[in-house]
Amino acid sequence: MMSNDNPSVLIMMASFNGEKNIREQIESILNQSFENWKLIIQDDCSSDKTLSVINEYVKEDNRIRLLINDGEHGAYYNFHSLINKCKTCNSNYYMFADHDDIWHADKIQTMVNYFEQNTTDDVPTMIYGDMEIIDGKGNKTGKRINDLLKLKYRSQLDPFFNHTVFGCNCMINSELFNLVPSVNTNDKVTSILCHDNYYAKYAAIFGQLIYIDSLLMDYRRYGENVTSKHEYSYGIKKIVRRLSKIDGLAKDHACTYSQSIYTIKKILDNDKNTFCDKKLKTVLDIMEHGGICAVFKCIHLHISCGMPIRTFSRYFIILTKLYKKHLCF
Repeated sequence: MMSNDNPSVLIMMASFNGEKNIREQIESILNQSFENWKLIIQDDCSSDKTLSVINEYVKEDNRIRLLINDGEHGAYYNFHSLINKCKTCNSNYYMFADHDDIWHADKIQTMVNYFEQNTTDDVPTMIYGDMEIIDGKGNKTGKRINDLLKLKYRSQLDPFFNHTVFGCNCMINSELFNLVPSVNTNDKVTSILCHDNYYAKYAAIFGQLIYIDSLLMDYRRYGENVTSKHEYSYGIKKIVRRLSKIDGLAKDHACTYSQSIYTIKKILDNDKNTFCDKKLKTVLDIMEHGGICAVFKCIHLHISCGMPIRTFSRYFIILTKLYKKHLCF
């Protein structure tokens, strides 16, 4: 049981052209019931008034700090670059934040309480929760992400086949933050490597990846943000529609598998004695080769994507091998 009487939280926010929504997001952080936090915002060279808004808060609250990239690089680069700079920071817990969401007032306290009451300080751990979708104007849609995606992973290897951790709604402890190796931002993988699920994979292999069934924030989706193209409802009509454009589906799967191949190779290179060595090599073999043997290996490993229709979709694309031409590695 962790015994820190006054745990600290470092929040890492990536921003870009967010003048319409970033004020509301920063205000939601300022209104947290938990107060021992620091917020570092790194901006990706915004061309609107984002920097002016951020600087207002930097002047008002010494817990907030602003960094600015040298040129525009993209969301994933921005996060990895910021994470690398924060590796020298000392905090009990770390969080990621997007510039356009709204955190519920008890979000940080709920997550800190879970860590304090349910985990030990020597186990690398990531926890993540549920959120409600709002539109570009902040109107609630009544849709919760867990109802649409089934966020809880069923097995240790599921995170390598399917991404259901959202960085904007997770917390990691210092053990995990210090364990995960930095990503070289000059590497081409930076353009596709989701920082949140990169950390989730390490948590699943070396420690704990835990879903807590708590609604912690409002998740904004609109035409201009990074996740706007993602679909969060699954059914026969969607599957038929996606299969009619099967190369696009294969390309989406290849993006997930490329990230997993990169991460597995990094784990195997850095920790050759990991107890999951054999399983990870099997996953690597599945993704690099595909085909019917790969599907049988998935079944043997009990790979699940939460919903049967999504699991079938993964198995089908692996069987066809259509994704292989889109792999980055």
